[in-house]
Amino acid sequence: MTKGLLYMPIPALVTRRFSLSIAIALATLPLPTTANTAAGADCPAGNVQVVTTALIQAEDANAANQASIIGLPYQAPHRSRDFRGEAAEPATGSVYGLAYHASSNTLLSGAFLKRFAALGPHGTGAIYATDRRTGQTTLFADLNRLGGGAVAGNDPRGGATDWFHDAASFDKVGFVGLGDIDLSEDQQTLYAVSLGDRKLYQLDTAALNTGGKLPVNQLKAAPVAIPLNACSNPQDARPMGLGIHDGQVYVGVTCTAQSTVGSGSIGDTKQLKAAVYRFDPQAQRFDNAPAFSTPLNYPRGCVYSSNIMAAPPEPGCFDTNWRPWQPDWRVVYGRIAPGNAQQTNFNLEYPQPWLSDVEFDNGDMLLGFRDLNGDRTGYCKGSPDTTENPQVPNTQDACKAGTMGIQQGNGAGDILRACAAGSGWVLESNGSCGGQRTVGQNNGQGPQGGEYYWNDQGSGGTGAGGDTRGHHQTAMGALLQLPQRGEIVTTAMNPFDFYSGGIEWYGNQQGNSIRRAEAYNSKDYWGFGKANGLGDLEWVCGNSGYRGR
Repeated sequence: MTKGLLYMPIPALVTRRFSLSIAIALATLPLPTTANTAAGADCPAGNVQVVTTALIQAEDANAANQASIIGLPYQAPHRSRDFRGEAAEPATGSVYGLAYHASSNTLLSGAFLKRFAALGPHGTGAIYATDRRTGQTTLFADLNRLGGGAVAGNDPRGGATDWFHDAASFDKVGFVGLGDIDLSEDQQTLYAVSLGDRKLYQLDTAALNTGGKLPVNQLKAAPVAIPLNACSNPQDARPMGLGIHDGQVYVGVTCTAQSTVGSGSIGDTKQLKAAVYRFDPQAQRFDNAPAFSTPLNYPRGCVYSSNIMAAPPEPGCFDTNWRPWQPDWRVVYGRIAPGNAQQTNFNLEYPQPWLSDVEFDNGDMLLGFRDLNGDRTGYCKGSPDTTENPQVPNTQDACKAGTMGIQQGNGAGDILRACAAGSGWVLESNGSCGGQRTVGQNNGQGPQGGEYYWNDQGSGGTGAGGDTRGHHQTAMGALLQLPQRGEIVTTAMNPFDFYSGGIEWYGNQQGNSIRRAEAYNSKDYWGFGKANGLGDLEWVCGNSGYRGR
């Protein structure tokens, strides 16, 4: 048992959309003692908050005034905008992975390299600790220091601050920084994926409870190499996602097929694959073979549709099928074939899979995919060609006009469900999984021609005001599964406005959209529009009721 929390804004730090918050002990409430497991049911429904990382475009004049971790009540109503800040952007910089240490009421976040977003003060290997009682952030650990070198890779910018082009970062995203982080079920161990050396790191969290000295000065165990053998070429294996289930750690690896990409070519899509490896903390080793794997060359519908509820195929549809990771920015930006969807300098749509999260629902495995393209592009930003310097205001109006040299990125992630079968899992097929079928059958947007979580089409999926325009795939790759709720939470673009980002709840039985919340929209120029503006998801336990903005 521990005390519940009441959130109140610090007036001096109130921003346009978010305010940093402090947590004041108020009442005795049961807090969960494990991360993302059945113990989450110990937190009364009205007290659960859902938090995510907000990625901020460094060029914006208001970047330093924004919050890098934000949250809202888990039971917020549809179309809510009631997000509040948890950590200041200057204190963490760009972070993706999140973990909640309940007994110390601390949020942990991991450094993430994203084009156009500045890293925090401690670089690529940093894990930050934000005390929710005070709103203060400190360094929890630096994996580069603990690992004996730049194990998370070096910041490719080298101190440069050309945030309109950020040319050096383009092909380094996915190779530098940290991926997902997660806590063990007893909350005594923090696991972190290093994108640089492709190893799993383990850190003791005891200092968070004892008031011990931070940052921690040693690893809990030696780093363990993440298996790469699911991929035809081990160099194409890129880890990212994490999940904890029944005392085991699950690491998501993407076979990117990047090695098959030639000059100006798409590459071999048949080599695209997702694999999940099981790590045994007691034995300190991974299984030799993946616990689950699946090809990723299935149909995913249209990048954009005038009527996303219409039956396939739609005339003029530019498919949003996964493509091998593309290191040549000229291909993504449409300067050379095959290029982006519209062959313009406006929308940048080139879907590239990245298995970024693993969750479990009653034994079934849920996979969250991030679109790498969303992290290599931005909102109203330039190409890596530094000779292009458009003499126009860097505003949404200029961006919408398709002004030469100003582009909008697009992230088209996905959610897949694999149902438990014997000692393993079987991927959803044509909108069905484990005997449960959703209306996504035969919609042309998933494995074997259908999609279990079918209602992920963005704003048009709600049919609000008769507007059926939208994207067939909108997920940003993060997942949150709370027990006994019957729903999966994900980050997504365009929850109900265009060029926006937020959180969506989907039913695990019907695959339908239940409600949506918006974290930022097209007027927030510090945001990333459709280009993966949010990171990982986590829950925290606080007091019930809404908070003042």
